[in-house]
Amino acid sequence: MVEIHTNRSIDISNTVNTAITNWSPDGKNQFNQLYKQLLDEDKDKFEAELAMKQLLLSLCKSCLQGSQSIETVIRIFGELQEIAMVPSIIGDLLADILATLDVELFPSDDVITKDTYKQKFFQLINNSEHIVSTSLLMERLEIETLEYLDLIVSREQFSQKYVRIKTRLYYKQQKFNLLREESEGFAKTLTELNQNFSITKLTSEQLYDRLMALIGYFDLDPNRMLDLVIESFEYHLEYSKIYVDLLNLLHFDKVTLCQLIGFKFQQYQLQDETADSLYLLAAQLISNNLMELEDLLPHLYPLIADFGENYTKEVENARTSKKSLTTSTDSSAKSKDSNIIKTNNQLLRFIQALLHIGDLEHTLSLFNNLPRWSCTSYREINTLLTKIIGYMVDPLYKNHSDLHTSFLQYELNNPLNSNVCPRELKLIKTWNEFRENILPLLLNLGAYCQDRLLFMQLTRLCTNLIKKSIVKDEQQEDILLLIDEVLLPSLSLLDVNSCLAIELWSLMKLFPFDVRYGLYGQWQEDTYRKTPQLLFIKQDVADKSRAILR
Repeated sequence: MVEIHTNRSIDISNTVNTAITNWSPDGKNQFNQLYKQLLDEDKDKFEAELAMKQLLLSLCKSCLQGSQSIETVIRIFGELQEIAMVPSIIGDLLADILATLDVELFPSDDVITKDTYKQKFFQLINNSEHIVSTSLLMERLEIETLEYLDLIVSREQFSQKYVRIKTRLYYKQQKFNLLREESEGFAKTLTELNQNFSITKLTSEQLYDRLMALIGYFDLDPNRMLDLVIESFEYHLEYSKIYVDLLNLLHFDKVTLCQLIGFKFQQYQLQDETADSLYLLAAQLISNNLMELEDLLPHLYPLIADFGENYTKEVENARTSKKSLTTSTDSSAKSKDSNIIKTNNQLLRFIQALLHIGDLEHTLSLFNNLPRWSCTSYREINTLLTKIIGYMVDPLYKNHSDLHTSFLQYELNNPLNSNVCPRELKLIKTWNEFRENILPLLLNLGAYCQDRLLFMQLTRLCTNLIKKSIVKDEQQEDILLLIDEVLLPSLSLLDVNSCLAIELWSLMKLFPFDVRYGLYGQWQEDTYRKTPQLLFIKQDVADKSRAILR
């Protein structure tokens, strides 16, 4: 009795080799016991098939190498059909093994010549015709072998016929006559896709079954069907969950879907403005992993490399310009103009759409691939981003606030549109969550934290943490980074507000004087050179100071 363990530590190969060597006396019974035990309900049936496959492969190789005669091997094949749970499995496994040997078809050593090896291989196939069906051999063996076995008349004729059939199946274009084409199927498809799902209560699975029935009954082109699904999704973003589930069921390739969306973006580039619904649609598809962000970016204008290069040139021009601003009014007007997204800037509008649906992961990925503060310098983006950050940070601020509970009873509204985006933003309750989820966003927001409520929340949060002496060295480094990269630069761009300056001083006076003056020096020498807006503000203040001193 062969002992079989439930785990995969059993050495099946040794048992198979022993069974082949002593097949006639007791090898057959030994393998039979092994096979039946592996088929036990409590065992893995895959191991039984593996043992059978190893036995067949060893038999074929022993025959080709001359250690077993062809007649003996064929007889064992017949006996294995009696042992197998399903007799036809022997033919199927043997076809796979013969196909593998057909590809190799070369002796493993120098004991036997290549011609002898081939001759025995072809004899083995001819003698096993009652075990392996001709259709399996035609399906899996190489064309040269089929010709030698007289299963095909000519290799050239077979190759030509194969190419013709493959071309007809996969490459022949279906012709459409739009004037006489059957439009009923597409009309019914549009009716199904544009129904009021809140009333019909139709699920994505039911909608998928109906669309598949329409494709089959009217012989509709699946690619045109996909285009209709995308169009309907764009005009009914409030049912995003149903359409996303439907697209997952349709199993279309991500590249194909991205090409459809990219074509729409490129068509809008010829016009003055791109539809907002298209940005939200693309953001939903990427957020739900139906498209890859890297595949979509080449279709947007401007290209991400061109946008970064233009911003870098703008900063350099602002640094090297020696012209002072004529009036403070011109300065503020110029600063405001630079903060508005142009209608044809698809890249920034797409980032804004990602923020609208709360996809902070892909938004941060785009921020990291662009110059620091280049995207958040636009009012539409920094306004929405500050609302999102303020909503997420509010629980942490309330936990560490020293205000009376009566002042903390307020509730902030979720800045996301619940009709378009059903997702929820993650609420931050610990500093570790703040460092992981919020700090990267704040560093990209930088000098454009123009929301006074968020500015006050961040300042008081850091102040209370330091006052309570619960700040670790790592947290203190985060707070200093926050002051250097966000609070001080933002204070420069904010309108005159002494309350915010006093709150920030309440935080900074808790640090040693050398740390404070290090921050001041960084603020004066480096921070003002990072963006055109800060450069304009600095030049404007310098001009006004000179005017007062005249």
